[in-house]
Amino acid sequence: SVVRFFQHDRDAQRQLRANQETLQLSPLRLVQASEDTWLDVCTMLQRLSEQRNAINKVLIQRVRADLWLNDEDAAKIDAIVAAFQPLKDAVKEMDSDGYECISNIIPLVTKMQKSMPTVSPSQRGPRFIYRCLHFE
Repeated sequence: SVVRFFQHDRDAQRQLRANQETLQLSPLRLVQASEDTWLDVCTMLQRLSEQRNAINKVLIQRVRADLWLNDEDAAKIDAIVAAFQPLKDAVKEMDSDGYECISNIIPLVTKMQKSMPTVSPSQRGPRFIYRCLHFE
């Protein structure tokens, strides 16, 4: 809903760009992810995390406390991005034709396993990610 707010409000977009410049952040657009592509979800969450301060400045000016990204939300976003990042990196290394040789997959899996963050049992699996994405 944060991304949708900015997509539908041109003045908010302009304020976001100005805040990005003031805070010396990259002038990245916020990305709306579809629910079925985890790479897009990861990109969306990365942008929200990177641009949090600029986003919150706009939301404060617009009195949109319902969309405010607080510290707890930011921690959840960062945890999800950290969990997705090794998968995202592995997908980037694979060929785009949809087929990959086993000699390439085994090193990718090993690399991915080594770079996965250590998570507690309560933070494992799709339920945790679902709860975080829905900020429960």
